[in-house]
Amino acid sequence: MYRKIRMPLICGFSGIASVILASTNDKGLIIQDTIELGPTGATIFYWGAALVFFTIVAVTAPRIWNSSSSSVSAPASDS
Repeated sequence: MYRKIRMPLICGFSGIASVILASTNDKGLIIQDTIELGPTGATIFYWGAALVFFTIVAVTAPRIWNSSSSSVSAPASDS
């Protein structure tokens, strides 16, 4: 069970961190001394990373909730 929760949880926290970075960004970004982005490019990069992380959460989280063995049932009405 905990192995299934790990991926959406990590991606959710990473998405929140990316949103915070994107909304407060005023500096550029250098990726592996190869790609240099200005402040606008870095902000777009952070928003894109947040989108990817939240998409992973949206795809993986429903499988966790639907795979539980517990279910709720109610008696049929007599009307």
